[in-house]
Amino acid sequence: MKKILITLFALTALVQIAAPLYNVFRWNNVLENGRQFKFRTAPVDPADPFRGRYVQLRFDAENVQLPEPLKGGSLYRVPLYALIDEDKDGFAYVKNLVKEEPATDSYVKVSGCYPVWRDGKSSETDYHVSFPFDRYYMNERKAPDAENAYRSMNRNGADAVKNSYATVRVKGKIAILDELYLDGVPVKDYLKKK
Repeated sequence: MKKILITLFALTALVQIAAPLYNVFRWNNVLENGRQFKFRTAPVDPADPFRGRYVQLRFDAENVQLPEPLKGGSLYRVPLYALIDEDKDGFAYVKNLVKEEPATDSYVKVSGCYPVWRDGKSSETDYHVSFPFDRYYMNERKAPDAENAYRSMNRNGADAVKNSYATVRVKGKIAILDELYLDGVPVKDYLKKK
């Protein structure tokens, strides 16, 4: 009886150690081996004192224009996958939305797929989706400076905003926000210059 208890204890301890190690390995594998995409950012007001210090992000690529209407009725709470590709400038865009998990590595599971409304009716090919990576966590003291710098760039003109983007590593089902760039420079370096 004592051997069984010791064996059960050892197995429980092993599982408790293996589970977090597996997650660490899985996330590091995506960061090291995942395909990197650049997503253009869009302006947003990030003020939220209850969620901690981060920069809230929205992406131009979340506005999707599909080649043909999505079939199958309502998209409310339907898991969808955004097939990601790169435009001629090297920025990511959603090539298509599909309901079945694709075989390729260049996709992201999206939530909140809503049709765009125009002239009082919903579009059949224009949608807004939400990516799972919308927060860039930073040092508690530097996040407000990054938010202010981005807002200031947005007020100063479209050229500066065009050069603001985030890189995201994508592999399999996992997408990880890698770095935020302001005016083409990593945000940490940009804040050091200011």
